[in-house]
Amino acid sequence: MRLRAGDHAEALAVARRLQHSVPATAADDRRALLLFWYGSGATRLCAEEDVLLAAWARHGGEDHPLAAAIRAEHARISDAAAAIAEDGGTPAARLRRFGAALAAHVLRQDRELRGVVARTLPPDELAELARSRSLVRR
Repeated sequence: MRLRAGDHAEALAVARRLQHSVPATAADDRRALLLFWYGSGATRLCAEEDVLLAAWARHGGEDHPLAAAIRAEHARISDAAAAIAEDGGTPAARLRRFGAALAAHVLRQDRELRGVVARTLPPDELAELARSRSLVRR
């Protein structure tokens, strides 16, 4: 069973919107980000650490540089989202930077992390992981 790349469609849509933010749309773009983030984005980020990275760690991925990089990206994205939530007047340039960081993170996961995890985990655990992640998306 494969991990599905489509899991990140909503995050990529929000990231692309933010990457095109201008002063006239910044308030609506910020609102879209916060609806995504507090609706499912933050939960999915936690699930990636608690489920995906944890499963990989059990099979030798614990000390892999990619695991450390993904965790660091999660922390930066979470901190940036919290700062945007606190700043009701977030400028469009800050939203564009956040959008670029979110898009880069999602694409990195789709291009690098999913393949490594899929090659490392035994098929039965990979299938269970896919089922667990589908529960988070609901």
